[in-house]
Amino acid sequence: MKKRTIHGIILISMVLAVSLFSGCIFFQDEGRLSGTVMFIHSSPVVQDWLQQPKKSYIQAYFLFPSDFASDIIFGIDQEMIEGVDDPIHFPGADWMALVGLTRDGVLSIPVGTSDALNGTPSDASVWEFIDLGISLQPNTWYYMKEEANFETRKFESFTLLGPEVNISVDLSEYYVDYPNYIPIDNRSMTYYVYAIRMAGDVQLGSTTIYFDDVEAGIETESGYTVIMQDGFETQYTIPDIPITLPVTPISQIEEYFWYKENENALLSVDDTQTHSGSYSCLCNVTLEGLNQIGQRHVFINKYFSHRFFPILELNSVLRMAKRI
Repeated sequence: MKKRTIHGIILISMVLAVSLFSGCIFFQDEGRLSGTVMFIHSSPVVQDWLQQPKKSYIQAYFLFPSDFASDIIFGIDQEMIEGVDDPIHFPGADWMALVGLTRDGVLSIPVGTSDALNGTPSDASVWEFIDLGISLQPNTWYYMKEEANFETRKFESFTLLGPEVNISVDLSEYYVDYPNYIPIDNRSMTYYVYAIRMAGDVQLGSTTIYFDDVEAGIETESGYTVIMQDGFETQYTIPDIPITLPVTPISQIEEYFWYKENENALLSVDDTQTHSGSYSCLCNVTLEGLNQIGQRHVFINKYFSHRFFPILELNSVLRMAKRI
């Protein structure tokens, strides 16, 4: 496997603080992140874990059509939100263990920096790109799993399974990232599936991908305890997260319920392709219909850090990662 570390700013993090928690969303170059997020925190086993975090995992199945565009990144993510009232490390910290993949087999992860680990949000500025040496087949269900250790704040591993594919990647040398401040009052784990597309170097092809049978678990004394299994069978719409500024009570956000990660996410519960059951989640990252203000835009988080988020030319980076 070929590895490439990129230092630069790239917009792919699950930026709750800069999307739904911000007063406004502006892009420098057009792009769409279509992700759905679930909050989990109140059960006794999860409450105990949140007091002394250990390992956690998320897994899901995905499928894309034959003409799926090669520039689109898709994947899974798990994030531990510390809350502002009683944090472990820093008020409002968001520890992000995200992995992304392309149909050409490039794995990407945002890597935590020393500044981020010491309490300064990173803007997701350092990325590791790993060429898995495969091309994924369309109209095929694949399984992906990502494990992280939220005690050490490090990734653990990535697994990809499918027809003639059985890949495990040791990620334990990499720290998880702290991309942005999230103003929620108390701690929670959050789990995501997503796809993202930027306009800098769009390739021909369709923009939709399916996810199904999402599962999450946390490390307990007896091993891993499954805390969520969901195949989009009981929820037929995916709404916005109910946000109250300046700080959102966690009690205001329904648990075990899928929300849009941001207001521009295009998501639907779909019965066209399923891994099991009758429904799956369809993520669409078409660039059509996005709000535009002028020609050049930036993210402005006016409530919190007032930071700007320029965007790296992602697709050029991915091609470079394949070459090296």
